[in-house]
Amino acid sequence: MLVIRSPDHVTIAVANAARRRQFFELLASGSSNVAMIDGGPPARYMGMPNMKAQHITLVLEGAEPHFEIQLLEFDPKPPDDPGEHPTNLRRRGYNHLAFRVDDIGRPPAI
Repeated sequence: MLVIRSPDHVTIAVANAARRRQFFELLASGSSNVAMIDGGPPARYMGMPNMKAQHITLVLEGAEPHFEIQLLEFDPKPPDDPGEHPTNLRRRGYNHLAFRVDDIGRPPAI
């Protein structure tokens, strides 16, 4: 039974969204969307109910299957601390990798 179909997107937390967007647009030439997250359902979904962040979605043009690079710039900016705990969701760098699945509500048969 196929559960994971493909990667969907990778999210990277950045200090300067404008500079990082320029770099990643070289890799992901395609459409983009900018949204502000200020609490609410998106923040709760990500496990940070009070999160405020700029969320930029860059679509990888022509990719089969569809793939996106998503950038997050938190407000306020997290401190530069190389000793940050790896479960700190506000740390800069890799945030998460999301997968497309057949059915998230149905557990796979074991």
